[in-house]
Amino acid sequence: MASNLVDTFGSSIAVLGLHLDSSGIPWNFTRVNYYPFFAGTPTWLIDGMIDSWSGSPPWNAWEPDTSTRVAVPTDVTITLSGQAGSVPEDWTITAAVCIEAGGTGKSMRIYLAEVLDDYPASPVFTRNGIRQVAPTEDIVLASGACTDVTRALTFDAATMAQIDDVSIIAWAQDDLPSGPAEVFQATQMHWPFWTEGIFEDGFESGTTDEWTLAVP
Repeated sequence: MASNLVDTFGSSIAVLGLHLDSSGIPWNFTRVNYYPFFAGTPTWLIDGMIDSWSGSPPWNAWEPDTSTRVAVPTDVTITLSGQAGSVPEDWTITAAVCIEAGGTGKSMRIYLAEVLDDYPASPVFTRNGIRQVAPTEDIVLASGACTDVTRALTFDAATMAQIDDVSIIAWAQDDLPSGPAEVFQATQMHWPFWTEGIFEDGFESGTTDEWTLAVP
């Protein structure tokens, strides 16, 4: 079903896969605990706000709920860039975060994550499994203002073995102490780190997958 949604929405969505069984990434558990209404796996949270594990079968709600959030406008923009280090594993990633002129000033928490498609290898429908998430940064921007959030990332052996499947996803979320917390915008930068798209945030099934959704 995850791949079906990717096919339906194309570059309008990107996925963050939070797996609690086979990947053993500690941040996945931290992220799940951020949402007090989380009831267990599998589940699907769209844009950090909509718990879309409903319907009979439950995935009947995913496409209409995704469409609803894709249609919500945002005044936040994020542009990602990457600079190679002295060894192939090391990268410096910069997220340029702005609020458009005429937009509404706001405080936001900025996330930078490395994801690996088709990871973990089992189950076979996995998309963009989390490999690491850099320390977050809370920012306050006024209308028309921008700031850069820069983090150093080192790719591990699993990433280097699948380097063509690696992406960086950054997202700007309401800086609340717990969810629901709206994701205002995000960007995905695919290897070899020369293109990017504009996205927002959410959850899917399988074990636990967090999805990012585009907005106009």
